[in-house]
Amino acid sequence: MRASKCLVFALTAAFAGLGCSQGGSQEPPSLCPKAGPVDVLVQAYDFSTKAYQERKVTLTTPTDVCTLQGPVVKFMSGAKFVWDDYREGMTAEVMLAAIRKDSGVPFQVSLEERDWALGPADARSKEALTAYYNFERAFSFFNTIGGLSPSDLPTPFVYYNTGARSDGAYFMSLAQSFLVPPADCFSGIRYLGYAGHLYATAVFYARVHDRQPLPRIVMAWDREPGPTPGMNLVMALEIGQADLFGLGATCTEGFADCDFRLFEDFLRQESSEARRIDAVHCMDGVLKSDLEQLAYGDFRSRCSPSSCPFALGTIFASAVWRAAADEALVAAVGPGEARKLAFRAVWNAETSSTTKGWRELILAAENDQSAFKLADALGAVVDGAADPRLKPALCGAFLDRFGLTLAELPSCPATAVSYGECP
Repeated sequence: MRASKCLVFALTAAFAGLGCSQGGSQEPPSLCPKAGPVDVLVQAYDFSTKAYQERKVTLTTPTDVCTLQGPVVKFMSGAKFVWDDYREGMTAEVMLAAIRKDSGVPFQVSLEERDWALGPADARSKEALTAYYNFERAFSFFNTIGGLSPSDLPTPFVYYNTGARSDGAYFMSLAQSFLVPPADCFSGIRYLGYAGHLYATAVFYARVHDRQPLPRIVMAWDREPGPTPGMNLVMALEIGQADLFGLGATCTEGFADCDFRLFEDFLRQESSEARRIDAVHCMDGVLKSDLEQLAYGDFRSRCSPSSCPFALGTIFASAVWRAAADEALVAAVGPGEARKLAFRAVWNAETSSTTKGWRELILAAENDQSAFKLADALGAVVDGAADPRLKPALCGAFLDRFGLTLAELPSCPATAVSYGECP
């Protein structure tokens, strides 16, 4: 099967599922506030203990707490999506109708009063309630850095998919929703960073691909014979921004602290370490050649321990994070504001009415995907910097991590200097 099917899955992190009980009452719970705000008990990361533990939080967006329905996300139980009836060449509508055997019913959580809040009465409810909180936090992050409102993207469903075969939750662009396989039991989206990663993918498809369930240009690029440099780069940027924004969703108010462990709780150690955004990651000649010369199917099968789109995406995310830690920038605006500025620069790069963002660069390269170049995509991030003091920091990081020259990044000031951390 060609790689285009992978695009329908909206390539996201694969991880080993964590087995858990499928128990939990499906009877309507006795405590059912119809709307937020409401105080609930969820599993949340504690920066002092560096572990997830039960904590009281306030849900603000649900319109029905006990079925986890709201403008940010809607949970559905008992859905069934089966890929056996997938065929190449189907339209998006026909394909979705073929694979969606059952849309399920609204999820039911069982609640009990505890510690002056509503707590989950069973393990299944705890997983789902925590996951809803995580998606709400992810939405709040995007609202803070870019003014995202619920109307800016279709309200994603979280389908508890009884027909799933994969090990992890993922965003499926075809349904503009998240699919959670039964063996996963929400283990991925119980972690704020991964829920943020998934939500960032949904936002990427809404902003960069105009909400298209099967992005027209990228799907056409994938079908071209020979190398697919444009598609390779799009998928790497999708992953990189999702990892970066997933990290951002974990940050405390004012972006003072962030959970760099991001994938540590459910990825193998080797894969988790390879995705750490606060580490130094560098593009070498082999990866650069693979980006430009391989078809996407081959590109995603290279690189260890995950795949080349992940490797390149991590380099991008780590470069932006390095820029946010620039000494001169931090001294001028403070560490939290520096991080916010860096996140916003990537947000602005995704689409722009005044400069060429990623969306505009992709449209311009429709008939020649090789015209969608890494240096131009990075230049869009530099152009997206709202504070000019961030620009030399971004340029220093991009020059270093990607081995570029100032001539290849015309948006950079002539005074920009590589950090010199890569060989």
